[in-house]
Amino acid sequence: MLRQKGATFGAAFLLECLLTSALKRQLMVKQQLMVKQLVPLATISDERLFPKGTVFRILNSLHALNPARPAHYDYMLVPHPEEEETMMSVNVTLGTIKAGYIISYMKATHTLNFITAKEVKRSLGIEGVFYCQY
Repeated sequence: MLRQKGATFGAAFLLECLLTSALKRQLMVKQQLMVKQLVPLATISDERLFPKGTVFRILNSLHALNPARPAHYDYMLVPHPEEEETMMSVNVTLGTIKAGYIISYMKATHTLNFITAKEVKRSLGIEGVFYCQY
């Protein structure tokens, strides 16, 4: 029985590693794609709905002072694993120290898979924030 549990744990761990690796590859590919258009968040209607997986770009104001810093950071809307009425803004800019950081939590709409532009503006601000269209 112990051996079987160990084998099950090993298989689960391997599966988790493979999934994590696959997700990282998908993120890297998505990030390498050219963004078709950056739409200023300030120009978007407050009623507009954004689904999970939507990416927003925030310009880094410190880049002008220190060119070694990234010019921008990309944040993806991700559902909170324990609170279904909440989404998180997670940094998906690979290769930066902030990758994986959560900068804000947002209240989802009644459909739970969407966030209003008004809520995004409240959470991320509007200055230097863009909606990424791929």
